[in-house]
Amino acid sequence: MRIDLPYGARPRSVEVGGRVQLVDAPSLPAAVPVGRALADALERPIDSPPLEQLARAGDRVTVIVSDATRDEPRAHLLAAVRARLPAVRLAVAIAT
Repeated sequence: MRIDLPYGARPRSVEVGGRVQLVDAPSLPAAVPVGRALADALERPIDSPPLEQLARAGDRVTVIVSDATRDEPRAHLLAAVRARLPAVRLAVAIAT
């Protein structure tokens, strides 16, 4: 039996012998919009007070983001932090 497996830009075909049972993965719920997910995470951080309690106006805050080889919503993250901490001196460090 030949099965096409989704992989990258195009499926990969594999030949499978013997007894085979195909099982479909359950469908996932719709993704939460990135802005809402970031707002929720910043409102209720795990084991930490909210950002607003950690930094005051004039404080220097460094946000570390991945370099361009990682697909992450950097612009959304920085906008969300800036919205919560408008009066801090924000620095961005790029992790490679």
